[in-house]
Amino acid sequence: IDAAEAHRIGLVNHVVTDDQVVERALELAAQIAQNGGQAIRMAKAAMNALARPHEGIASSLESIAQAMLFDSEDKHRRMDAFLERRNQKKS
Repeated sequence: IDAAEAHRIGLVNHVVTDDQVVERALELAAQIAQNGGQAIRMAKAAMNALARPHEGIASSLESIAQAMLFDSEDKHRRMDAFLERRNQKKS
């Protein structure tokens, strides 16, 4: 399938020209880097596991990752910051 079809069916999130690939990849990397390190590591591990579903660990790993991150200090800090921004917008 071509890039447009891959985008249409949700196989890819972004389609760019060849000369835009590096720039867009760096933009996405910068966005990802703004997340907590623990969350990034767990998301990466989950994606790697999902790429190998025959190993039967993908869903278990996702559940473990969500449980570990739910009560993390980073999650609470980010949630507080989100709620503060939301409350400021309402004011």
